[in-house]
Amino acid sequence: MSAPYDPNLVALPVRKYNQRMAQRMVRRAHLNEQGVAVCFAFNNLLTTMLIGTVEDVVRYVPTVGDLIELAISILTFYFHRIVLVTDQNVYVYRDWPFHFPGKQLAVYPRHAGLVVRQ
Repeated sequence: MSAPYDPNLVALPVRKYNQRMAQRMVRRAHLNEQGVAVCFAFNNLLTTMLIGTVEDVVRYVPTVGDLIELAISILTFYFHRIVLVTDQNVYVYRDWPFHFPGKQLAVYPRHAGLVVRQ
């Protein structure tokens, strides 16, 4: 078994679109770093499962299902997280519906154990 800091670990390459989005996020966050990748997700698995299930179910409600799904999406922004990977650090932000960045929740330095292929 290889150690977590093994440089031979294989990772999926970062797509060009994701790299461009990361660059835009870096500019909007006013960071002096090179954007590598960005991820939009919920804050934990339970939240993902609950909100995702409810959104899938309301799609089948006639006439207003799409409006309910939109309302759920807007009301759950508090639980969204944006993970921004730069050449030096990994930033975690709370998503905010009208501007980025929201509140910065964490900063982790990149090191040999974090593999992001370009």
